[in-house]
Amino acid sequence: MARSPARPGHFANYALAEPGDACLTAWMEAQLRLAIWVPDDPVDLGAVERELLRHWQPPLNLAGVSTPWTGRLQTARRVMAEEARRSAAMNPGVQVVHGSLP
Repeated sequence: MARSPARPGHFANYALAEPGDACLTAWMEAQLRLAIWVPDDPVDLGAVERELLRHWQPPLNLAGVSTPWTGRLQTARRVMAEEARRSAAMNPGVQVVHGSLP
């Protein structure tokens, strides 16, 4: 389904129907952490990001990391985007925005 009812034609941005959204939220709250790091000297943040992605292999990232589950995640995201497209097609007032998923 479209993430934003005000902009339902942006299919790269979609939400999960319940209970999927609540399940994903619960998983993220249990599994994901936020950390802040302030370096003493200027650093190349791109290099830091690449190293973090390589080391941690974040399960929901598609950009900058390749994991054994990347293909499954890409497929799942395409399926969800297509479901959002079909849902929006049932609403004749939706302006469709064409684009692609990573």
